[in-house]
Amino acid sequence: MKESQKKNAPTMFSIAPQFVVPDVVRTAEYYRDVLGFTIKGYWRNPPVYSIVARDGIAIHFGKGDTTEAQGNVLRRKGGLDAYIFVRGVDVLYDEFKQRKADLLTDDGPIDTEYHNREIVIRDCNGFVIAFGEGLIDDNPHRPYTLGNWTAKAGKEQAFVSEWEAFAQWTGRNNAGAGSGHLLQDSDHPEQFVSFGAWQSPEAIRVWRESAEFKAFVSKVRELCDDFKPRSLVEVARSSD
Repeated sequence: MKESQKKNAPTMFSIAPQFVVPDVVRTAEYYRDVLGFTIKGYWRNPPVYSIVARDGIAIHFGKGDTTEAQGNVLRRKGGLDAYIFVRGVDVLYDEFKQRKADLLTDDGPIDTEYHNREIVIRDCNGFVIAFGEGLIDDNPHRPYTLGNWTAKAGKEQAFVSEWEAFAQWTGRNNAGAGSGHLLQDSDHPEQFVSFGAWQSPEAIRVWRESAEFKAFVSKVRELCDDFKPRSLVEVARSSD
């Protein structure tokens, strides 16, 4: 192929599922109120089409010719109507639970045999959607970040709140971030340890160089007497 042809070669970069539903307004409002999407618009009056979006994901709804939605589960037991890849699936589970979504994985995210960690919901029309992210556990030398924190007297809860908010931002906005954990010393409540697994050292570097990370460190320095960040690599583990 010539160089000019390579430069003009078409590229596919996104796909949007189209669900055929009895009521596009009711469906769009459900995705807004329960799943956190934004309604991008309605078409015709009364509406026969709608689009909702969240982050880089768009879902289209078209009004059906019947009053029933036909999900894949009617044709295949255990079937899905869409699979959405996410970052921060544990945080997303907590959000959906708080919003009263119909969670089919009601005990929390599950780790699958195909190495994804996922949750599954059923929407207002019976469509079944999975939200999943790749497991980091497959990396035998996975990197970790670790922080040793000493909160100022009386500032322990304020520190925990700041850490939780930043951990949620990290999970949603940083590729390669696993779930984060914050532990408090039972005998010395001012002492905390945080840790989390990552997909690569490069992902850690990008995270620590972000403006959000620097702003977080600046905030918690006002709440802590001491903070020591570290980068670690797993070298051994117990058998399952």
